[in-house]
Amino acid sequence: MRLEDNLNVKLFKRNSRGVSLTEEGEVLFRHVEEAIHHIEEAESALQKMKDYHIGHLDIGASTTLCRYVLLPYLKMFMEEFPNIQINLKNQDSAKNLQILEAQDIDLALVAIPKHLSPNQRVLLEQDVEDIFVASPKYLENLKALHGNNFSLFQDATVMLMDEKNVSRHYIDMYIRDNQLDFKQIIALNTMDLLIDFAKIDMGISCVIRSFVEKDLENGSLVEIHLTSPIPKRKIGFMYHANNCSKSLESFISFLEKRKGKG
Repeated sequence: MRLEDNLNVKLFKRNSRGVSLTEEGEVLFRHVEEAIHHIEEAESALQKMKDYHIGHLDIGASTTLCRYVLLPYLKMFMEEFPNIQINLKNQDSAKNLQILEAQDIDLALVAIPKHLSPNQRVLLEQDVEDIFVASPKYLENLKALHGNNFSLFQDATVMLMDEKNVSRHYIDMYIRDNQLDFKQIIALNTMDLLIDFAKIDMGISCVIRSFVEKDLENGSLVEIHLTSPIPKRKIGFMYHANNCSKSLESFISFLEKRKGKG
């Protein structure tokens, strides 16, 4: 037989009573039988993954976007796909874009860059609006200290994200374009801190409007209206076009169904 010729061993004993395995044939049979069993197990596992949507998804997002944007989506996604394990990488947008391009994560929730690489795809893009806010008490203190004609940004303490943050880069560009002169700046590394510090009368914070809507409604924070409003920017989910993960496909399908639902 061809197999015997290829292996240069005798695998079968042939006689008038039929065919049986030689010692070498028995060894080969045991290994082949075991291999077939492993293949069947693998096929069963793959089918189970398909039927029960078993898998994992690596997502990158900043602390701010994770809390205010990603978590509500994750809650709904996990209800629909409870067997997909979610791994979160908590980093700023710039770092998440780097590791997305290297395909070290499946998905990134980021500030959308002006220029996309050929392999980058965007899902559920949405506008965000940056505004300056402060507590009523802080503004009253400024007025008491400097009089009614105080210069808001020169006399106030202005709180911004740290200089490495994508949001800070955007605000710095606005500051330069509008020739604003801030005398005292405090840099913080999360927007939650910007919001909390503004609430305890520490200064004026630059935050995303949708993250402080309740605070604006209940009066714990007030918006500082600018002569030239800060232009809106975009955030969204991004993925690599070459990623063929079934878990990613499930998340993309999940997001696509929610387009236009707010």
